[in-house]
Amino acid sequence: MKKIIILTSCILLQFFIACKNENKDQLPSLKKVNTLGRFSIKTEGNKIIFAPKHKNIDAPLLYRDDYSNFNFNGFYEIETDNHKTGYFRFGWINFKDSTTVMTRVNWFYDDPLLIDDFEEVTINTLHKPLNQKGNIKICTIGDSQTWWASASLLRQEIKALDSSYYFSGSNTDIYGYPHEGEGGNSTQDVLQRINKIPEADFYTLLIGTNDWKKDISKAEKNILEITNTILSKYPSSRVIYLTPLPTTNSKRDEFNQKLAKRIENSITKNPKFLKLPIGEKMRKNKDGFQSYLSKDGLHPNKKGVEFMAKEIVFFINQYMG
Repeated sequence: MKKIIILTSCILLQFFIACKNENKDQLPSLKKVNTLGRFSIKTEGNKIIFAPKHKNIDAPLLYRDDYSNFNFNGFYEIETDNHKTGYFRFGWINFKDSTTVMTRVNWFYDDPLLIDDFEEVTINTLHKPLNQKGNIKICTIGDSQTWWASASLLRQEIKALDSSYYFSGSNTDIYGYPHEGEGGNSTQDVLQRINKIPEADFYTLLIGTNDWKKDISKAEKNILEITNTILSKYPSSRVIYLTPLPTTNSKRDEFNQKLAKRIENSITKNPKFLKLPIGEKMRKNKDGFQSYLSKDGLHPNKKGVEFMAKEIVFFINQYMG
């Protein structure tokens, strides 16, 4: 009987180890690209806090694929001296009160790495191979409304609604999905990086709100040029113009609505240029469009992102019949 108990215990132990390894089945394919160095850090949920001695490191190379520094497209590994590891992407970084803090950290493979007090660790940049499945390729183009804060959920929400979608883009969100959103972008900024935008079956284009202090006719012209450039380069694709989200800034909101009307007049001339009136649909919400926005009155909150994802999936599925 004692032998049976020992044998059973061994079997259960092996089963537990096997399950643990299955949870990390992608780890062997991760390739170390660069070691960023030694850092003294502690962690709090989705935050990584750097010790004051590191001074200001809150200027990452943003969306550049440069493995020698922190950037929003990077995938990172933390190695502690007692052999604990953590794998993460981050969505924002701040320097305040002599301390650098990474926020909107998304941990991969395991629970968040817990470091209660400042501890010396090594941080590496890794190459994480992209593994997507689906048959409808979508590229989300825009500014922070498609990438920052709760908007980082957009692609994950689309995928959850319909697994046939997969994503393209030169940037990567904190969940690992490619995209073409860059915070603070104007229509001119998107034009300047237009050659980076890869092929897709459908492009969603949510851009223009950051032009609100500029010439509206220039914003209109830029949006049409973005669309024409994409459709000229990828003639079998479709561009879906998402009308600007409502905002609590009345002057900005007035600009957004006027811009949407201008673009609508041009959409009818091109069957590959489609319109999804996201902004107008949000305005019809019985609780008021503010319920879709974060406290800043500009960026979508989680409810807003879920609404956007549902509308995008429904629109494309209807279009495809």
